[in-house]
Amino acid sequence: MDILKLLSHFEGFDPEVYDRFDTRRKAMRQFAGIGKKLTLASLPLAASAMIQKAYGQTNTGNVAYALQLALKAEYLESHFYVTGINAAQGLGLQGDTLGKLKRIGYDELLHVEAVRATLATIERPQVPYVGPMADKPAGADYGIDITGGGGNGNGPMAPALTNLDVFLAAAQAFEDNGVRAYKGQATNVMPNKPVLAAALGIHSVEARHAAALRKIRADRAGVQNGYMPKPWPTGADPGNIPEPYNAKVAPLYGPGIGNPNMFPSESNTMQAGINIAQLGVTNAQATESFDEPQEGDTVVRYLTGQVLPDVKFIY
Repeated sequence: MDILKLLSHFEGFDPEVYDRFDTRRKAMRQFAGIGKKLTLASLPLAASAMIQKAYGQTNTGNVAYALQLALKAEYLESHFYVTGINAAQGLGLQGDTLGKLKRIGYDELLHVEAVRATLATIERPQVPYVGPMADKPAGADYGIDITGGGGNGNGPMAPALTNLDVFLAAAQAFEDNGVRAYKGQATNVMPNKPVLAAALGIHSVEARHAAALRKIRADRAGVQNGYMPKPWPTGADPGNIPEPYNAKVAPLYGPGIGNPNMFPSESNTMQAGINIAQLGVTNAQATESFDEPQEGDTVVRYLTGQVLPDVKFIY
């Protein structure tokens, strides 16, 4: 997306295009600042937001819902990585692995920034951004408790803050969930092509994050007793996540609760009405060939403990 050509195009039929963005031209200055920090995948979100605000194009409630859902997931992921990196010494996180996690965490922070900027322009309620508060328990921030304790800071995922293998397994599950969540919202943002393109771009970034984490875990197989996940999910298998965490994240790979036909499990082999497992590939290969979307309501219910009562990240 060539932003300069795009703005030049608008300037050709509207010489006051920059004033329309903001009468005090503040919007352009803000955009210049944001642009330095956004990833290419996120950039169309900011451009789309300015253009729609300037020219009065209406966003549907579905687009706002999709962005609000994305923001919840991005808050969780970004806070998870920030917390883990801050606890790097206790986790034994160092060297190349630490560098890769810093890169992934930075991407998630950029996603938060981009989604929040877009939500602000369509003038719909956003997911509240709750900053650090002294009276919140350790590990709880932004309305999120990464231990899964729903605010007590001592939930079943608390070992992720002291055990690197648990931390990496949880990160993998979060990224896999992010891939499904973004794909599941594609139809909701379809009317807004720039937002659709950006959402699919972030979707691909989440998939690369998941693959990178699986590779990190595979490289640790010597100390991890043979856990060697592939770069992608096979069927509904979470990817050799150790018990008891395997059972806790397993539903993330299952079907949508409200509409399992439209949002099937990751073990699905039916695509466009055809069972691709009957086209000369194995059942495993058939399930590995496609990311299955997940419905937004199901994602929210996972994050808020309505599916797994003992694992509640957003409270």
